[in-house]
Amino acid sequence: MCIRDRYQRRVHGTKMSDNPVIHIGGLSPSIDENIVYAAFVPFGEVKTVDLPHDPLTTAPKGYAFVEYEDASDCLHAIANMDGAELLGKVIHVSHAKNPKFRDETNRPIWAEEKFILSKAEAEEKEPEAH
Repeated sequence: MCIRDRYQRRVHGTKMSDNPVIHIGGLSPSIDENIVYAAFVPFGEVKTVDLPHDPLTTAPKGYAFVEYEDASDCLHAIANMDGAELLGKVIHVSHAKNPKFRDETNRPIWAEEKFILSKAEAEEKEPEAH
């Protein structure tokens, strides 16, 4: 499968190329939103820049999300910036995963109602050992 096909495949009900958000990893601790914006605005109109910070140290966590107005701009940003150097660090740029999907997959199995019900049924069937 070629790289273009990977970008066009369907993921979680939408094409990756329809997702207007990219993930940028490997960022320098001295990065800020303005630098990320300036680095990625040449590829299209940037809607938002999200640069998460560590709540204890207030330093950036080393990754960011950039949302474009047009999803096709993501392909240009990925093609041009993945493996590029920004503030002395090589960055990795890819499509961001659908947050809805991430939330569902990161739930522990015991948080699922089906799991709880099956455990309750199994305990009811076990004879009590005294």
